[in-house]
Amino acid sequence: MINKWINGLTAALLMFLLTACSAENGSIGEWSRMGNYTDGNSNFLSITTAKETSADENEYEGYYVNVFIEGTTYGWFIPQEGNTLHGNLMPEFEEETFIVTVSEEGKDGLLLTLENGNTYHFKPVSQ
Repeated sequence: MINKWINGLTAALLMFLLTACSAENGSIGEWSRMGNYTDGNSNFLSITTAKETSADENEYEGYYVNVFIEGTTYGWFIPQEGNTLHGNLMPEFEEETFIVTVSEEGKDGLLLTLENGNTYHFKPVSQ
């Protein structure tokens, strides 16, 4: 009887520790707001697949984020960090950087924050 109680307590403690460790590493879950978004000022944001193999057989992981802001398009795979997507939207072969953070805003919107501090508020495109 005592052994069953100790085994149950040990299992519960192990589950608690595993859950705590995964939360520390930013493992929050899958990004849920994929789709097309607009800010009403002719700027667009699209978030699609989480993994893709290119024609040259390179495998890219992260979420493909494509942004059209003020007449320029940026896009690349960026990883999820906690509750946000954060990374450089310029592909590896480009010399420029365009660091962005995408976070949820409200019940269905997205907030795009550029490295320079500029922010853009996006809502889903009406179907």
